[in-house]
Amino acid sequence: MDLSKEKGPSTNVAVKTTRMAAIVPKYSPLLYALLFFLLIDFVINSFSEFMVHIPIALLVIYIAQVLCVLFSALLVSIMLTNTYMAQAGLTRYMMWKFKSVWILTVFYVILMLAFQIWTLLDRWNSPFGFVWNPGQVVLYVLQRSCAIFYYYIYKRTAYRLSDSRFYEDSDWLRKEFERRN
Repeated sequence: MDLSKEKGPSTNVAVKTTRMAAIVPKYSPLLYALLFFLLIDFVINSFSEFMVHIPIALLVIYIAQVLCVLFSALLVSIMLTNTYMAQAGLTRYMMWKFKSVWILTVFYVILMLAFQIWTLLDRWNSPFGFVWNPGQVVLYVLQRSCAIFYYYIYKRTAYRLSDSRFYEDSDWLRKEFERRN
C-alpha cells in the first residue's frame, strides 16, 4: 500500500518553535535565593494571622517579612547591574525597562508597613481581643491584593534577568547602544 497516493488531510504540519531562553548557570543561586525570599514572604502573608495572640512573635515575623522584601529588591538590583547591558553603560535603560518592579515594590512596602504597624498597635494593647477596624480590613485587602501582583512581577523579572541573552553581546544590544549614544 502506497501512502504517498492516499487522499486525506495533510500530514505536513508546520510546527512553530520558540527559542527557550537558557538560564545563566552562575546566576542560578541568585534566582533560587530570590524565589526563596518570595516564598517566605508568601508564607508569612498567608499564616501570620495565626500569631495574633503573641505580639512579640508577630513583631519578629513582620521584621522577617520586611527583611525578605528588602533582600528580594537587593537581589534584583544585583541581577540587574550584572547584565551585559548594564556593564555596557545602559543601566538607565535597564532600570526603565524594569521600572514596574521598583514602582510595585515601593507600593507593596508602603502597604505592608502600614498594615503591620496598624496590626501591631492594635494587637499590642489587646492581644486576646478581636480588633478589626473597617480601615484595617481595607488595608488588609489592598496589601494582600498588591502581594499577588508583587509575586508575579518579581518572579517574571527574576526569570527574565536569568535569561542568557542579557549576559552576551548581540545585534539588538549594539543597535540599542548606538541609538542611546
